[in-house]
Amino acid sequence: MWTPDLRTLFLTLILTDVVLTLILFLYWRKYRTYYGYKIWLISLPVYCCSMTLILFRDLLLTDLFTFVANVLFILVYLMRLDSIQRFVRSKALDPAIYLITLAVTAGVFAYFTYWVNSVAFRGAFLATALTAIVIITCFLLIRSEETETRSIRLALAGIIAGVAGLYIIRAITGFGVTGVETADEFILVYYYALILSDITVTGLFVVLNMARHQAELEQSEQLARENEEKYRSVVTWAKDGIVLVQDHVLKFMNPKAAAIFGGEMTDFLGRPFLSFIPPHEQDSVRETYCSRLSGERTPDVYETVIVDRSGTPVDVELNTGIIELDGKPAGLIFIRDIRERRRSQKALEQAQKKLALLNDITFNEIRRDMFTLTGYQILIRKALDEPGASARPLLEKENAVVQKINEALTFAQAYQDLGLRPARWQSVRHAFLLAISHLDALHLNRTIATGDLEIFADPLLERVFQILAENVLVHGKTATTITISQREEPDGSLILFFEDDGAGIPGEMKEEIFQPAFQKTRSTGLFLAREILEITEIAIRETGVPTRGARFELHVPKGTFRYRAPQIDDKPT
Repeated sequence: MWTPDLRTLFLTLILTDVVLTLILFLYWRKYRTYYGYKIWLISLPVYCCSMTLILFRDLLLTDLFTFVANVLFILVYLMRLDSIQRFVRSKALDPAIYLITLAVTAGVFAYFTYWVNSVAFRGAFLATALTAIVIITCFLLIRSEETETRSIRLALAGIIAGVAGLYIIRAITGFGVTGVETADEFILVYYYALILSDITVTGLFVVLNMARHQAELEQSEQLARENEEKYRSVVTWAKDGIVLVQDHVLKFMNPKAAAIFGGEMTDFLGRPFLSFIPPHEQDSVRETYCSRLSGERTPDVYETVIVDRSGTPVDVELNTGIIELDGKPAGLIFIRDIRERRRSQKALEQAQKKLALLNDITFNEIRRDMFTLTGYQILIRKALDEPGASARPLLEKENAVVQKINEALTFAQAYQDLGLRPARWQSVRHAFLLAISHLDALHLNRTIATGDLEIFADPLLERVFQILAENVLVHGKTATTITISQREEPDGSLILFFEDDGAGIPGEMKEEIFQPAFQKTRSTGLFLAREILEITEIAIRETGVPTRGARFELHVPKGTFRYRAPQIDDKPT
């Protein structure tokens, strides 16, 4: 049977490392690798150089080739230690360690090559140095906390330790390369094991990179799933509507957008976005959309009107941007329902106008009364200067003017808080109970048949109910019950009834009771109640039957009432 000589084994080892170098290079060019991979890749051709010098040492400078080959061999395993440290600790080996180790190695090998030419001592030092390097390498591999690559690291540490064991056996047995053409079975097994271990160690290092890459992919996929779920939750529960428009067609919308449009998501996807824009706004919206797609600078945020599924116009604020969807530009649009904001702004403006008007009326009235009061004072002084003249009639008239000024100031105090805070959703039941808690009305039975009804009104709604209840206590002498109920009208509005079973209001006074002059002389406050309600376009009138009790009807417009608990972002519908 043919037995390979040492040159054949060395040549096999060299060719094996050349192939491994090519494989690792191709893998590095195509796939993800990590810190330390390049150092291991470079160590392979260095190892080839070391084996090549050993192979040809008998043909040329034997001592020099042997010396350089041994130093390169130590450098190879030092580089692999560096590669492992970079991989597991992300830290390069200190260059000083390279310099010191190679300097000591070169000195020792030079001594045992040129001064004391001893193959046994060279082998012993080689095994000792290699064992030290291997111990540190195995320690790094075993101590790493990366659980995903643990089994591969342990296997790699075991094989590297086995390589060190081979060199220790070689040093103990004292055999060396003598240049003969054949090798005994022990040397043959040694070099076969060396070739297989080199292939296995390099292969495991590549597998180590692959395992880490696979673990990172799994972590990335898990993170992507978590992020997808998180962002889906953000989009799903967003308080603003979110839509994607591509080629003027709705490609996506979240539940809030569907609610603004008045239906389910499936009702609108695939439909042209402009079909939800009123005709008079379509040209402007189309121009803005096309300009943004072409890269022109356009306002990112602007207000417009959309038409929901039922044909009702909805005031909205659009916040727009451009993203890429399936390789094509698409419009990312955030839609904010601003009906409540518009309604609040309108209510605040209305309140401010009323407040300015009332201030002007009160100011003029007080100024007129002060002018009259000044005139009476002049007349009183003249009367006091004239013998026998009486100032009493003038004093009585003066007191009447002072009383009018006091009534005007009391009236002004009653409405001074009008419009200070924006309108909001309020529970009818809660507002009434708070209002009546300020009054001595324990003898009155109360029936509240409004359920969870809420209306969009000025924060002084509680004051309105207090005024109505005071009216019952003051004028409804025989009243025993207050009833609050509601009825929805065919036009989508609602009528809120406030009734009592007292004396009622005469027909000729049904409108007069809401006049400012009536409030100043009778102190019923119904004028203020009407002013508060009109801020949010709620009308009030009295429709009761005289002698059967008073009945006030509050006409609440469509979209300003609901039957559910208040939420932060709810808008009038």
